[in-house]
Amino acid sequence: MAYTLRRLRRLGGQWPVDENKPGRDLGEHIRRRVAAIRDGDCKDTKELDRAYQALQLIHSNHFRKKYLREEDIAFTGRLAKDNPWLLSNETQEKMQKRSIWDRLLGRKQRL
Repeated sequence: MAYTLRRLRRLGGQWPVDENKPGRDLGEHIRRRVAAIRDGDCKDTKELDRAYQALQLIHSNHFRKKYLREEDIAFTGRLAKDNPWLLSNETQEKMQKRSIWDRLLGRKQRL
């Protein structure tokens, strides 16, 4: 089990952190989960091995290579790498605000 924890910790340390998405970043979430496992959240070795294998597949871009796409686009149709601000926390908060039309009709906030 200690070996699997070391591998998980090493893999979690390699994950890049996106500064534009504090609190929503995948690398940050993985580091928190690995720390929780290390502190005794999970004792099952088979479950740890499955988690490591799944993270390894994602980290190595296995599924990105398996299911090729023509372009890496965001929800707006623009390229995600050219417009990182689209997925930032500030932009996401702006998208969640009610529009004037919603306020006039008395609609609740969109989710």
